[in-house]
Amino acid sequence: MTCGEPPYASVVVATRERAGQLARALDSLLAQDHPRFEVVVVDNAPVSGDTRELVRRTYGERVRYLCEPVPGLAVAHNTGLAHTRGEVVAFTDDDVVADPAGSPNSPRPSPPTPGSAVSPA
Repeated sequence: MTCGEPPYASVVVATRERAGQLARALDSLLAQDHPRFEVVVVDNAPVSGDTRELVRRTYGERVRYLCEPVPGLAVAHNTGLAHTRGEVVAFTDDDVVADPAGSPNSPRPSPPTPGSAVSPA
């Protein structure tokens, strides 16, 4: 990141068998005006190929698809986090429609809090 340039942001969306809702969420995320971001979909313990097909067929290279066979939201989030490239990472749900003026349009790294630590996933 250069001075004045917004950070590269990653948005992780965990989902399970809700391709219809996921499509609305992805459409709203891709409509953001932030110039530097990626969207990562984590298909959590899928029983069908609907999510994989939706991402491949509709979004192609604009959305990265990951399959996590172990069920659980925390597991899905950790899988997504392990595969992100962003300097800033946001998590959202598959049924959320993002505000075009909101995240990831305005992520800003926060200064560290003295005495705080972040544990590795």
